[in-house]
Amino acid sequence: MPEKLVAHRFRSIGKNLISELINGEIYFSDPKLFNDPYDCRIDLAASFDRAMKTASSTMATAIQSYPREELQRYQVIAESLGVACFTSDLLAPLMWSYYANGHKGISLTYEIPEGFILSGHPHILGWRSVIYENDSIKDYILSIEELRSGLIPSEHIEEIIFRAITAKSTAWSHEKEFRIIVSSPGPVRIERSWIKQVCFGLLTPQKDKQLISEILRHHGYDETTLLEIARSDDHDFGFIARQIEVK
Repeated sequence: MPEKLVAHRFRSIGKNLISELINGEIYFSDPKLFNDPYDCRIDLAASFDRAMKTASSTMATAIQSYPREELQRYQVIAESLGVACFTSDLLAPLMWSYYANGHKGISLTYEIPEGFILSGHPHILGWRSVIYENDSIKDYILSIEELRSGLIPSEHIEEIIFRAITAKSTAWSHEKEFRIIVSSPGPVRIERSWIKQVCFGLLTPQKDKQLISEILRHHGYDETTLLEIARSDDHDFGFIARQIEVK
C-alpha cells in the first residue's frame, strides 16, 4: 500500500454530506443499500455449488462436504460490514453522473495515511480494489488446496468474506473502484486535513458551491483546495478540473 491512499469520492449535496463535513467524518454505508442489487450480496453457497461442478473429483467431494452452516456464518459477517467506496479517477464522466447527482454534486479527494487504514482505527478492517470478475469467489475456492482435507484456513476465510464485498460484474470495470471496509456501518472520525480538495460538478448550482465553501471555511478545512469541472477543447465531450475561489 502507498504511504497515503489518494481517494476520490463522488457525492450528492444533501444533509448526509453536510453532516460528514461538519463533524469531520467518513460515513461507511450498509452495502445492502447499494444501487447494484448484486453488489455485496453474493450467495456464497451458490458459489461453492458452482465450484463443485467444475472441480476435480476429490476437490468436488471436499467442497460438497464443507459445512453449509459455516458458509451461512461467513455470509452474515459479510453482510454486516460497512463500506466506503472510492475511485482513482477524478475525471470519470460516468462516476459524476452515477454518484454526484448528474454533475450537480461534488467529489471529495482524500489523502488517507497508510497507518490509519492498517492499524490506526479499531473498526477498520482494511482496503481493497474491487475485483471485476463474473465468478471471483468460485475461482478462488478452486484454488484453496487445503479444502481437499476439509479445511479452510483463516486467511482464506477472510479472503472469501472480503471478496464477497469487493467483487463486481465486469460491466462495472470502468469505475476503477476501491473500498475501505469497517466492522459495521456508520461514521468514522477523520482528520479534516485529509480532505485535500473538493471539486464541484459541471452543473453544481452556485448556491451549493457557496454552501460547501462556507462549511469548509468555518469547520477547519484550511488546507482544502476548491476546483470545478469545466468543458475542455480537447473534443466534444472533454472536460477538465480547474481551481477556483468561491466568494
